[in-house]
Amino acid sequence: MNSKINILKNKKKELIDIIAAIGDEIPFQEIADSYEDLTMNIYLQLKKYDCYWIDCSFDLIEKYLKENLDEKQIIKKFTGLVNPIDKKLLNYILEPVFNDSNQDYSDDETEEPKEEIKPDDIVTVDELSKSFKWREHQIKAIQSTEEQGFKSGVHNMIMGAGKTFIILNMIYTHYKNNKNNNLYILVCTHQEILKDLFFDNSNQLDKTKIEFWKKSDIIDLEKFNFIDKINDKSKIIELAKDKPNLLVVNSKFLEILDNNNSINYNTLNFVILDESHGISAPELYRVLSKIKDSYSKHIIGLSATPLRKGANAKVKHIFSKKLISEYKKEEKIEHKLNIISNYDMVQAIKDDIILPPHYTIFQVNKTLGHKIGLANKEIITKHITELIPLLPYKKILCWTRTIGQMVEYYDFLSKTFPQFKIYCSSSKDKDYKLNTNYKEFSERENNCIMVAVNRFREGSDFKNLDTVIYMDRVKTRGILVSMQTAGRALRKDPKNEKKCGHVIDSFVNEGKVQIELLTIDKVIGYYKLLMGLTEEEDRNTIYETYSKFIKSIHSATFDTTECEITIPIDDNKAHDSKINLKTMNCNWTKLKEQIVKAFQTELKIRDMEAKKLEMEQLRDLIKGKITNIEDYLLFAKKYNKPLEPHIYFNEIWKDWHYFLSIKKSTILKDIWEEICIDNKLNSVEKYRKLAKKLGISEIPTEVYKFKNLSYELYRLFKDEMEYID
Repeated sequence: MNSKINILKNKKKELIDIIAAIGDEIPFQEIADSYEDLTMNIYLQLKKYDCYWIDCSFDLIEKYLKENLDEKQIIKKFTGLVNPIDKKLLNYILEPVFNDSNQDYSDDETEEPKEEIKPDDIVTVDELSKSFKWREHQIKAIQSTEEQGFKSGVHNMIMGAGKTFIILNMIYTHYKNNKNNNLYILVCTHQEILKDLFFDNSNQLDKTKIEFWKKSDIIDLEKFNFIDKINDKSKIIELAKDKPNLLVVNSKFLEILDNNNSINYNTLNFVILDESHGISAPELYRVLSKIKDSYSKHIIGLSATPLRKGANAKVKHIFSKKLISEYKKEEKIEHKLNIISNYDMVQAIKDDIILPPHYTIFQVNKTLGHKIGLANKEIITKHITELIPLLPYKKILCWTRTIGQMVEYYDFLSKTFPQFKIYCSSSKDKDYKLNTNYKEFSERENNCIMVAVNRFREGSDFKNLDTVIYMDRVKTRGILVSMQTAGRALRKDPKNEKKCGHVIDSFVNEGKVQIELLTIDKVIGYYKLLMGLTEEEDRNTIYETYSKFIKSIHSATFDTTECEITIPIDDNKAHDSKINLKTMNCNWTKLKEQIVKAFQTELKIRDMEAKKLEMEQLRDLIKGKITNIEDYLLFAKKYNKPLEPHIYFNEIWKDWHYFLSIKKSTILKDIWEEICIDNKLNSVEKYRKLAKKLGISEIPTEVYKFKNLSYELYRLFKDEMEYID
């Protein structure tokens, strides 16, 4: 009964949306694109009615449903009215209510799901145990923590960086250096991450992992009193006096333990907080502030999302190196974020830790009532069909905005791609008669698609995942969400079949903004993700950030046939990241200028500052490689650099010698002219060879200005004259 009433309510909302669209004079074809079952006959019937009629009619239908009337009985009741409803319209309303195959769903996903999540690094423990070797960035992270004296700060670690081993070894290194029997606290927001890290399927400490960690000198847990507050939710904490104590707890239960005064913080060595970008949660922040300020204990964080010195006050406070107790009375307390180590996506790609992302952006149409729309189904079918041959495993994870969309995509994908096994998941999995077995999806080798709402965004690791697709049509995606979600596809597979991770994004152009601007916004977002940039940059690092961005975008190339940007990470082409722009046919030079300008605006960098940074970047690129104007012009044409730098950089231009980082000649003009005549120069090439041999300028036009010059020499260098101020 409740199921039928809920489906009826969804249908009521649909009709209200259609009537509103009719009132807005939206053409039938556009409305029918969103509601595929809508016929012209039903459309014409609905034009006669308003929302008041909808309310009355649906209240009456709901009354009949509660009286357990079937479809035929309800139709009979309505056709017997003084003003009967058209039978086809009535069938349109009642058909989904009495169709057993239809799913009862709420169109909004508001509940935060409790999901079983596999941590970033633990799934590969068995493979690593066979040939474990510390990575350079892991060693540096642990050494930096030790050198700082295990003081508060944060490690920025991209997903897949092996932060699990860093966490465990930081604790073990501190213990070996200090040999006290005090307490260590390891806390994480998601208790499932800690559960998978330490425990087997029986919720017992995993002996295989413990043995591996011991043999690899990561940590010897047998030397610790392990306090499990993942499975054991009692509020009693019993500390051993003859060995160090390690409390493993999720953040919510840490708050409970704190409120119960279960922990003696005086015995604490330090706290390690994994997923430290979650520090803004009020209760967790309260507990950590208490530990740091009232008990003068340090807190070390690890985050897969880069934290910057321009971060919010809570982050700066908790992860500042200096304790409040260390300030002098007259000294102003100023919290500065202590970044202990940083390991971003670019470096992880260079080190072959993760795969380079290949992005694809495409445009979809605006629809009514959060529906997919017939035209959009054709667009999505086309893009997935083109993508499939590129995927070694053909394993795809999609995100939608609402449960209603999830159910519709599930049905659509099941019909369109019968060769794939389709799954779906949300916080209400138990309410569906759909395939919601995400554990099976996780372990499945290939040929499957998962459609999810608000799930698997962080911490999850699905075997052989090739691709993630954003079907939520978000125009601007935050850097945090982008890093968490895109990282799912960037994992390397054991067989090394995957060469990249595909990230497919779409957005709706509602006609209010040019498609170029929406595309630019997406491209900037991908650059920020790739380079580990955040919205939290401060003015001290802003120019470094901009310089990094400019260097990257100027090194990018563009394939006009494929409409694809290639971003080189290093000299290894296998590391190249790509952005395929299926939204537009574009002029790359113009688009690049717009992207640079938009990023400059976002960072609040003035034009003069931007030009100076860009010129210095270009000077560094050509320094020692180009020593004359002609060679620069060839370089500029080949690599799409300014062909007239003296005009392009006009406001800050000095001269060509400065630009090319070469010395000016010190010999007098008459002597120079005599050298040229004596050597019977008849070509610029011969002059340049001579200039290199004698150490004189290869750009004499700028040194001597060529006034009262012999005709022979003027003719030799006249082409160069137009580039000299």
